[in-house]
Amino acid sequence: MKKHLFYLPIAVVLLSIVGLLINVSTTMIYSNLPMYMKNVLGASAKTTAFIDGMVEFISYLTRIASGVISDFMQNRKKVLVFGYGLAVLSKPLYLFASNVLIVFIAQAINRFANGTIASPRDALVGDVTSEKRRGSSYGFMRSMKTIGSVFGAFIGMGILFTFSVNPDAPDHTDFLIVFTVATIPAFISFIILVFFIKEPKNHRECYEHNDALPELKQDNDLWAFFKRHQNAGWFVFSLAASSALMLFSFQTFSNPVLQLISLVLSLKLIIWAAKPYVITHNVLCRLLAFSLTITGLFLLLSTSYHFLVCLLIFTLGVYRWQIAARKTPGLIAQKISYLVIGLVVLSIAYFLYNSDISSPLLSTTSIYLPAASAVLGLTLIALGLRNFPEPENIKKARQRLSMPFWLIIIVAIVFEMTHFSESLLTWRANEAGLPQSLGPLVMVIMNIGQFLVAYPLGYLSDRYNRRMILITGFIFMIFANVLMGFGTNIFVVVLGIFFWGAQMSTTQSIFLSLISDVVEKEARATAFGIFYFMTGLCYLASSTLAGHLWDTYGYQYSFFTSIGFASMAIVAAMVFLNPKLLKRS
Repeated sequence: MKKHLFYLPIAVVLLSIVGLLINVSTTMIYSNLPMYMKNVLGASAKTTAFIDGMVEFISYLTRIASGVISDFMQNRKKVLVFGYGLAVLSKPLYLFASNVLIVFIAQAINRFANGTIASPRDALVGDVTSEKRRGSSYGFMRSMKTIGSVFGAFIGMGILFTFSVNPDAPDHTDFLIVFTVATIPAFISFIILVFFIKEPKNHRECYEHNDALPELKQDNDLWAFFKRHQNAGWFVFSLAASSALMLFSFQTFSNPVLQLISLVLSLKLIIWAAKPYVITHNVLCRLLAFSLTITGLFLLLSTSYHFLVCLLIFTLGVYRWQIAARKTPGLIAQKISYLVIGLVVLSIAYFLYNSDISSPLLSTTSIYLPAASAVLGLTLIALGLRNFPEPENIKKARQRLSMPFWLIIIVAIVFEMTHFSESLLTWRANEAGLPQSLGPLVMVIMNIGQFLVAYPLGYLSDRYNRRMILITGFIFMIFANVLMGFGTNIFVVVLGIFFWGAQMSTTQSIFLSLISDVVEKEARATAFGIFYFMTGLCYLASSTLAGHLWDTYGYQYSFFTSIGFASMAIVAAMVFLNPKLLKRS
């Protein structure tokens, strides 16, 4: 079988085609979903924004878990099949979306699948490419995904204009046609992944040549992994559930300054916790403990009642952190851990049940999510779960997530604070004169910017200093903010949107290439998961700040703040991304 195509590994090309098709399907739905929710379901702007923020946060939380699982199993494809399978199954749910709750469930499944896919997919690309081809490989894959997004937006608009009696006000039947057609490319992408993409055999050599742990060969099966090691699998679930509840409490928190302080504190604690020697089970313990602690802080600062419940959440979060910090071995410590998890999520459920929550989505889901998590956590106490061993070579590889990797993460955190919700870009374009019916064109223009820049700059990064190419992306971000912040007509704003898309593809590809360069293969998916997790937290913080500035002072201040963070990112890249510091030890 031919190994390369377009000077790239055939696996990279096929993964890029899969990404293109799944993006066609996703964008066909997403570009029309806001109109569907507003005109057909009658959803408010607040509910729509909450759903978007919630599902995006779920996606980023999932990425760190999928990275850990992918590295432990050392079988990227099975995790990808699981993730893409969920993505395909989520598409038909939109055909039955008769209310906002079903839309939320469909989007949550789709974003959960997206989070499951991201880390093992990027790790597989890093595994099958040489260091000289990684930048162009990631750039090519992002370009293909961008093409899919552009095609999806145009196909969705084309279907509405073709089949709708009144394209300016499409009805329920018109949207169902779009949602039905969107399932076709998703199904084709899954077929290509299952039958045509092969994983290199050497990914599993660490298990085949490890005589000391022969039983780990069974863990190449995803279901067997969860069945044998429920301790880690359900712990990840508890992490996602409690972190999602942190976002619930975030919705009730009115002071943006305190929001940002709490989020920055959360970032600092998580970075401090993710030490290389505890990248597996213990880091998940600490991440959960910190998320519980921050949840308690949110609730303490956002309400004047249920003080004892809030204090209980905070205290148990700190106590759980102490258990993880001491690395207490044995079954008793594990049972105490899960008991704490169960009590905490039940306490949050009680708080949400007695709170004055106006969103119908929150009132429906806020009780079942923590209650289900609590029942699972308490059930695990009775199962007598044990710690599981880890192959020595994977453990050593994770220990190498040291200085170079964390320097890249620091720069990424600073730069990601420049990003905020792309919905605000559509608002800016509308204020500059773009008709509301052409709102999806904002996504098209942004994706065109990504497509035209991703592969060329990725190619250059393989031949020149990656740091300078990354700084070029930071400069693109400054251009975008200047044009949209100072622009007085639609053409200037559209040019700014183009540069916004250009910097997205440039910076993402280079960050992934840098991480692949400094992290060993066995820990690469975990590293990508941490990167995406940090990105999600920064996105949440920056969007909150931008929205507050937009409403309080005007849109200019949102773009000015982004310019400031981009300038800080340039300085951070010059200082921390020195080639000597990034040299692998």
